[in-house]
Amino acid sequence: MTNNTASAAGAGAQLAVRYLLMQGGNKIGVYVLADDLCADPRLRDLTLHSIIELLGTQHADKLEVELPRVNRVALIRASSRPGIDVDYLSGEVNAGQASIDYSRSCANLLAGVAPFAIERGLVAISGDVTPVRIFMEGTGHVAVVQVPTCGAAVQYAEAPTSDAPHSVTALFIQFLQLAGSTCGALFPTGNAVDVIDGVAATCIDNGAPMVILRAKDVGCTGLETPQALSTNEVLRDRLEHIRMHAGLAMRLSEQDRKTLPRVCLLAASARGSPIVTRTFTANKWHPGISILGAATVAAACVLKGTIAVGRADLEDGDRRPIAIEYATGTYTIYISVQGGQIGDCGIARTVRWLFNGEVLVPIDQPAQRASTRTP
Repeated sequence: MTNNTASAAGAGAQLAVRYLLMQGGNKIGVYVLADDLCADPRLRDLTLHSIIELLGTQHADKLEVELPRVNRVALIRASSRPGIDVDYLSGEVNAGQASIDYSRSCANLLAGVAPFAIERGLVAISGDVTPVRIFMEGTGHVAVVQVPTCGAAVQYAEAPTSDAPHSVTALFIQFLQLAGSTCGALFPTGNAVDVIDGVAATCIDNGAPMVILRAKDVGCTGLETPQALSTNEVLRDRLEHIRMHAGLAMRLSEQDRKTLPRVCLLAASARGSPIVTRTFTANKWHPGISILGAATVAAACVLKGTIAVGRADLEDGDRRPIAIEYATGTYTIYISVQGGQIGDCGIARTVRWLFNGEVLVPIDQPAQRASTRTP
């Protein structure tokens, strides 16, 4: 931990933690330097809980847009790994739980890691576009983020998008070597198609373990809302049965099988996109799909032999965008195929700088409510 102890009137010693509140893609999170926090994991998590509790109530009235509950944190530090600029650990803060879930890396918050690293002096600007190589500690993935830095500064231009309607930076994120990152192989069962409970399925891991089914094979159109699907208990039980069997076949650990793999139904879109998805896991339907889940679906759509073959025409050596539609939006995944295997995957995301400040947390009672000051 760096020496960032401060005193406040009428209070004892306090830990001063600088932060940026940023919107990465469609997620809002608190970005902090890992070295500004206590090295002890328990005290670190208590401090982060205190920060999240404070920021969730203090900043909503100061912003021009409605601020949803903030429950995600991004811890960033300069990396000692060869060829890597910064290490990134993302966590989800759950109310009522002392610990923070660091088991997954949020690919939306990833978009803000590179601008944060530049703003905090961890990475030097290297021209009109500055590449930042990031190691995602939660998953072991490596991403390269291209940050626009014309004029020797991160460019926060006016470019309204559905993700961020006001001041944003448009970035391109390139994911390296996603195939088999959790299961050890792109097709963990050794097959492009398996039959589980009488249903043809593609079990695939291109950043996120997924079981991909044709919606029509389980009696759906694939265009139903998650709310409508949630009322179908027979379908829920059948998909959970398929999911559990697929998890064993994909050699996922008992802990991972609580939420993985996710089941994804594919269908033709009624809104112009070639691929529409509905995602299910652990007895729940989700309105969206993760970025790495979308990258996994895109891989199934461009590789030969899967149940999704033909939904996107991609020749060997090509790289092109694949639109993956979900219930509330669309991701566009840029994907390449080399020698019949997935090359790289990328996505354009936006970053919005919402708030820059400093939180003072009492060192002797890190869990109690903090006070804040803004530079």
